[in-house]
Amino acid sequence: MTLTDFVVTTGPITGSTKFYRDLDGHEGARVPFRRVNLSNGEHLDLYDTSGPYTDANAVIDLTRGLPPRSGTVRDRGTQLQRARAGEVTAEMAFIALREGMPAELDAMADKSAEFAEQGNRVYLPLSS
Repeated sequence: MTLTDFVVTTGPITGSTKFYRDLDGHEGARVPFRRVNLSNGEHLDLYDTSGPYTDANAVIDLTRGLPPRSGTVRDRGTQLQRARAGEVTAEMAFIALREGMPAELDAMADKSAEFAEQGNRVYLPLSS
């Protein structure tokens, strides 16, 4: 069996629309989202994990593989060192936008401290 024997499903997903949010300060970098239309007329925006396969403008070539995310992949591997140096990389900004959090390091540090504090609480059983 060769790659030409495989079929990949592509195209829009019924009931939703794919859109992108640009990463501020990182030219060309953007985060994919999917807007799901609800029966009450409202919508729900979710991070879209489908990759380029549901992007109407994408050219899919299984023999070449997926292209790297614009503006983010080249930053991988040094996130901890760069964060300690006070830098917000495109990859950190991508994840922050995807998760609906601010990309600023002080905000991330505050949230990390809050989670750590919650995880270190000791709960004692109630005496009866």
